[in-house]
Amino acid sequence: MRGFRGFQLAAAAAFALGGCAAPPAPFTADCRGTVPAVGELRERSDPALLAQATAPPGAGKLCDGRTYVVSAPATVYRLWDSTRPFSEFGVWWSLEPPVETREAYRRKYAICDAWSGLDRVITCTVQPGTPVVLGPGQSVACDPPQAPLPQVEAVQAYLPERGTHFMACRNAAWP
Repeated sequence: MRGFRGFQLAAAAAFALGGCAAPPAPFTADCRGTVPAVGELRERSDPALLAQATAPPGAGKLCDGRTYVVSAPATVYRLWDSTRPFSEFGVWWSLEPPVETREAYRRKYAICDAWSGLDRVITCTVQPGTPVVLGPGQSVACDPPQAPLPQVEAVQAYLPERGTHFMACRNAAWP
């Protein structure tokens, strides 16, 4: 079973090899990053869902995004805090397994220290029919003494239905 990362690599390879897929349009001028075309996701206009997932500068969430429906099982990853069991099935997921240090992961996805200890990783398979928003993270004003975190280019997945869209999940200590 391939995850979103495999989908991204396949889409990038198809484009690089002269496939007929057009490159995705960039986001707004204030929002860095792009979401690659992913064959296993069907783009679907959903302004209400996009509004749930995006926020103005300093507020976290996504800077901008595109809305999709999952058309084939796909794998997503989430780092969460074991001292906050309710956070295991949140709405923010990554498309790639975490491989960097905890601090590098925080910077990559603009995650404030106070939000999570990031000591567990859950890997889940998302079922077809699930709505999802993909986009780069917005800047966020963290609680002092932590400095604000800038907008990031790393693509994140917003899954609005907290844990109801998974076929299978595996949990492990992290790192």
